[in-house]
Amino acid sequence: MALLYPISSSTFGDSRETSGSAALRKYVLAQFTGDADLAWVGRLRSKLVRDELKYRDFQPIQRSIRSSDAELFRAIATGISQATIIVIDPEPTAYLALNHFIEQQAEPGKDFTDADIIKVCAISMLAGSPIAYLPEKLWIHAEGQIVYPSVNLSGFAPDELLRKVGGLGGAKVLAARAHAMFDVGKKHVVERGTSDFTFSPLRDLVFREILSTERTFDAEHKPSVDVLNEAANTIANSMQKSPWFEHMRPTESLVKEADSRDVDLIQAADMAAGWAGDILELQGVKALASTFRRVIVNGHLLD
Repeated sequence: MALLYPISSSTFGDSRETSGSAALRKYVLAQFTGDADLAWVGRLRSKLVRDELKYRDFQPIQRSIRSSDAELFRAIATGISQATIIVIDPEPTAYLALNHFIEQQAEPGKDFTDADIIKVCAISMLAGSPIAYLPEKLWIHAEGQIVYPSVNLSGFAPDELLRKVGGLGGAKVLAARAHAMFDVGKKHVVERGTSDFTFSPLRDLVFREILSTERTFDAEHKPSVDVLNEAANTIANSMQKSPWFEHMRPTESLVKEADSRDVDLIQAADMAAGWAGDILELQGVKALASTFRRVIVNGHLLD
């Protein structure tokens, strides 16, 4: 049970992967704030005659709705645009790793295999996430002074995170959800990414927003939820002396999973993730910025 600042806001997320080689597929997570306008969700669900809204049901008749009910389509597009999109793309790292092996004159199948490339990708994704080496960051930068930890803090090392989430697929989920968890308004006042929050002059405010925002994702990957709640605990315990956390008290877990059938916001996130995935496949990553309120690619805010 974590000591967390009393919840003042919430977000909801769902995901999809793009098509292509399993190892190189982009993982797309869409996240809505709890106050998003969802009037379009019920309307579209009724239009599709479905109990649960899914992008896979909307996509085949998207053009038909656009031509037959332009007002509804505009409402859907406007609603979708409220989402933040987080993209985890292993492909750049895979090519860098392959080129490195080739430059070292390593022989494929003998000196390295596809499994080696995949592991490099997974470790790189997790190393670039804001929870990598989290306890060390909190200790070293405690109160603006250099303080070295006296205990073993390896639980947030990238290789240990990979062990906890079980491979490349889990690494994609955890990395995306970690960037989503650390995507807060105060962060973007001073930074363009999610990973270097410990260096922000607004660090305590960033922490406060992180720890006061409940995150709910579609049921997909419980190990990543456990890791993120462990990260929340670590931050909360490190900040108990901060004046921003005078009223911290025990509460339930900050990060959760839920059945999308029960949550309109998760159904909206399924729609946004599907829409974003199609844009990625047809137009490329830069086209996302003109559709969604905020886009984060491998931890960096897309202009």
